[in-house]
Amino acid sequence: MAAKAKPSDESEKFLGILEGGVKAVLKDATATAGERVAAITAGAKLLAIRHKISDGDQKGFFDS
Repeated sequence: MAAKAKPSDESEKFLGILEGGVKAVLKDATATAGERVAAITAGAKLLAIRHKISDGDQKGFFDS
């Protein structure tokens, strides 16, 4: 199994910006249903990315 990548400060900052965008769309009362679905999809992908780069020793849901 390949070693997990350790998140850098730069990647953490970038993920934070992307997550902020997702949250902003979900909090926006004028967002359309399509925009909300796209934000949820992007949020799920970000969660998977964050899980992949986390350096925890425990085997996670996405690990085989």
